[in-house]
Amino acid sequence: MKTLHFADIHARDNDIDEIEKCLNAIVQAGWNESPDLIVCAGDVFDSQNVKLDSKAAKLIFNVFTQLADIAPVAVVIGTPSHDGTAAEVLKHVKAKHQIRVSKRPEQFLLVRRNNGTSFIDDPMLSEDDGIMAIISMVPTPTKQFFTSASDIKGSDNEIAQAMGQMFGGFGARAAGFPGVPHIMVGHFQVGGAFISETQQLAGLDIEISKEQIGYAQANVVMLGHIHLRQQIGSNIFYSGSIFRKDFGELDPKGFYIHEIDWTGAVTSRPVETPTRKLIKISKDFTSRNHIEEANELIEITSNDYDDIDGAYIRVELKCYQDEAGKLDKTAITAIFVGAADVDIRIIRVPRENVRSAHILKLVTLRDKIIEMARLKSELVPDSVLMKADFLENMTPDQIMAGALAGGVG
Repeated sequence: MKTLHFADIHARDNDIDEIEKCLNAIVQAGWNESPDLIVCAGDVFDSQNVKLDSKAAKLIFNVFTQLADIAPVAVVIGTPSHDGTAAEVLKHVKAKHQIRVSKRPEQFLLVRRNNGTSFIDDPMLSEDDGIMAIISMVPTPTKQFFTSASDIKGSDNEIAQAMGQMFGGFGARAAGFPGVPHIMVGHFQVGGAFISETQQLAGLDIEISKEQIGYAQANVVMLGHIHLRQQIGSNIFYSGSIFRKDFGELDPKGFYIHEIDWTGAVTSRPVETPTRKLIKISKDFTSRNHIEEANELIEITSNDYDDIDGAYIRVELKCYQDEAGKLDKTAITAIFVGAADVDIRIIRVPRENVRSAHILKLVTLRDKIIEMARLKSELVPDSVLMKADFLENMTPDQIMAGALAGGVG
């Protein structure tokens, strides 16, 4: 039993060429691998308000038609703000095989018969009826599925507990088909999963534990939602997103091929999509770095990346407003030979914005006077610094006595 598993397409008109390139790689892999099942674990679209005549919608319909010509396709609805109900229209796509879209938790069978392979709901079948797999689908958990509780915190805990019970029910029903692979597909957050540096998850995400997922007794759990590809435990897999969306997102992108043998053992291998490299380099010249060394520092940093050929690079340089003219954009761009594009952004900071905060961090009066002079490009006479030292080391009474005697120093 072979399954192609991907998720988090986030189709949108922006980046449409990049998304199409990566989806085409998935379709090509489908033809090469000949899977028995194709799984999309949520977030087909980037916005629930996608228009049917948009480039994103047209691309998705075309790609899923091609995928359904290869094998049956099971799609789980993802985050409400992304998929909403938009992805439900995929069930109307006409192709050689069926596309099944799950907007609520459900369980069904993948069956092979003389007229082909299809999804059915009949729980009365036996293994002799050509059952290839039992599939449990878990969309993003929302309070629509579980009508208990009042406050958000308590509700989330109760939903997590209810999901544990639901997983147990899935496992019990799957146990009625001994020897048949049990595949669970979902779009949610698992406790202990790693988040990529550029992905922001909602603080109110309902977190499901590995132990709760274990109640389902699934051979393999195929998930979406987290954009960093990873394996959790022995059989839980996030395929990650299919393309790099944000600068600084350097982790591999792609999908999984999962194979379940006759013993129920799973072999999984990741496959990368040909997504672009988005490198981000940031330098702050309002701190210790001298702006005259900008080119040298950036060139040293560029050596941290093994291959910048064809990469899209964003360089963010923070400097004082009066020093911005010292930055040579042409020279900086020339550092990245072979890059597809270099976007240099200069963040100009008026000195007044940082002066008081920086000076307040200094401890001695001497240091504060020196820093004030540096900001004004002035020199401080030694006599002034000596007076500052005397003032800081004298008691109030000594200062008053010195003043009455004709001044300090």
